[in-house]
Amino acid sequence: MKYIAILFLLISCTPYYLSVVDAFITPSSSSSLITNSRRHHTSYLPRDTLVKKRMSWTSTTVTNNNAANNLVAMSSTSAAAAAAAALPIVTSTFWLGTYGLLQLTLWLKIMTIRSVQPSSTHQLQNLAATQDIRNLRATRAHGNYIENAPIFSLLLLVVDAMNVIPKALVNGLGGLFFFGRIFHMMGMWAYEGSTVGRMVGALATLVSLGIGSGMTIYSAVQVLGGWSCVQVKFGVIALIVLLGNCFAGINVEKKKE
Repeated sequence: MKYIAILFLLISCTPYYLSVVDAFITPSSSSSLITNSRRHHTSYLPRDTLVKKRMSWTSTTVTNNNAANNLVAMSSTSAAAAAAAALPIVTSTFWLGTYGLLQLTLWLKIMTIRSVQPSSTHQLQNLAATQDIRNLRATRAHGNYIENAPIFSLLLLVVDAMNVIPKALVNGLGGLFFFGRIFHMMGMWAYEGSTVGRMVGALATLVSLGIGSGMTIYSAVQVLGGWSCVQVKFGVIALIVLLGNCFAGINVEKKKE
């Protein structure tokens, strides 16, 4: 927790780092004055040296055809721009649909296993007592998906709607999460212990959540106007983490004598 607080404190000081870098990169005032003076003494060509271009007249038919083609191109471009403006979240919408189908698949897997069992074994206490491994694996795979899919879907939707991150990266992020969840689901269904699919799926899920959180914060910073607008928020977050690390673990229960 201490390292997390230190990280947020360093992020909150980002504008000061940028100002120091700008001080070294930006040229001095004297050099800028010299540059400006040189700009004002630019020599221009006299009027006699201007080259007169010969005007070429095209036929009326060619002109009309070009005008019609330009009109069609402008109409198609404007229609595409209007569609993009009306649907700024079309990239994430596709992946959200696949996440819904994946949850439906996990639910159908549980129903398929329970449909061939007596109704008395469907209760949680009986499920734990009978140690039905197939049912436990399917239930845990569904529960793990529910723990991660909603928050990631929200992150992907916000990043896509902010329209700061390129759509190709948003598309790749959505595909990475879907790829990880497919591997995790197959690994959980195959064996109750550690499997390659379970490990790869967990890693892809963690990476997707981390990148999605970073993209969301970056998009918010860009829209708000830069790091200087959010440094106070990062400082408050760091203070909350420090306070939680110091006081959250204090035991308030009375000791029994």
